[in-house]
Amino acid sequence: MINLVLILSQWFYAKEFVGLIGYAGMAGSVGSLLATVPLTAWISASGWRLPFFVTGILLLASTVMLYAVLIRLPQKREGGAHAHAKVRHEKMLLVLKRILKSRQAWAAFLCHFGLVGTYVGFIGTWAVPYGMHIFGMDRPEASQLVMTGLIGAIIGAPVTGWIASRLGSRKKPYLLIQTLIFLAWTVFFLCGGKPPLFVAVLLMFVIGYGNGASALTFAVVRHSFDVREVGRFPDLPIPAAF
Repeated sequence: MINLVLILSQWFYAKEFVGLIGYAGMAGSVGSLLATVPLTAWISASGWRLPFFVTGILLLASTVMLYAVLIRLPQKREGGAHAHAKVRHEKMLLVLKRILKSRQAWAAFLCHFGLVGTYVGFIGTWAVPYGMHIFGMDRPEASQLVMTGLIGAIIGAPVTGWIASRLGSRKKPYLLIQTLIFLAWTVFFLCGGKPPLFVAVLLMFVIGYGNGASALTFAVVRHSFDVREVGRFPDLPIPAAF
C-alpha cells in the first residue's frame, strides 16, 4: 500500500488521487472477498494445487506488467540521461522527527486505527466464532456474516472517494465516516455484544464500509503533507491498522 500511495501521489493530481485511492481500496477488498467463499469452493472442487498454481501464474504476470509500466515505459519516455539524474533528498531522520511532532500525523494514525484496526481485529479474526457462539450459526453461515463486511468495504472505497471529490473536501466525509463507525461500535456495546441478528448484519456492513472508506486516510495525508513526504509518511498510519 505504501508503494501504491507513493506512485499515485507522484503520477496524478490531488483531485485525481482521491478517486484513484478509492478504487485501489475497492480492488483490495474484491481480492479479499474472492479469497473467502469463492477460493474455498474452488479448493474443495479441485484440490489446493491448481488454485495455488493459477494464483502464482497471475502474480508472476502482474509482476512483469508492473515492471513494464513502472520502470521500462518511464525510462523510454524520459531518456537515459534524464532518467538517471540525481535527486537530492532530505535526510530521513529529519523528516521522521518533523512527522512525529505533527498533530496531523498522529490524528491520521489514530483515525486509521479506528477504521481499519477494529475491522481487522474483529471481522478478520473473531467474526466467525462470534457468529457461531452468539447466534448459533454454523461455519458457512458465519462466513457469510464476514462477507457482509467485505461487501461493505468494496462499496465504501469508491463511494466515499466519489463523495469527497464531489464535495471538494477530504476531511468532512472522513470525519463523518469516523463518527459513523464510532456509533456502530457503540450499538454493539449498548446491546451487550448481542444485538438482534438483522442489526448485527447491518453493523457488519457499516464497519466494513468504514474499512473501505479508510482509503481516504491517504487522501487526507496527500492533502496535508508535502508530496515528497507522502511516500515516507504512510509508514505511520499503516501499522495502526494491524
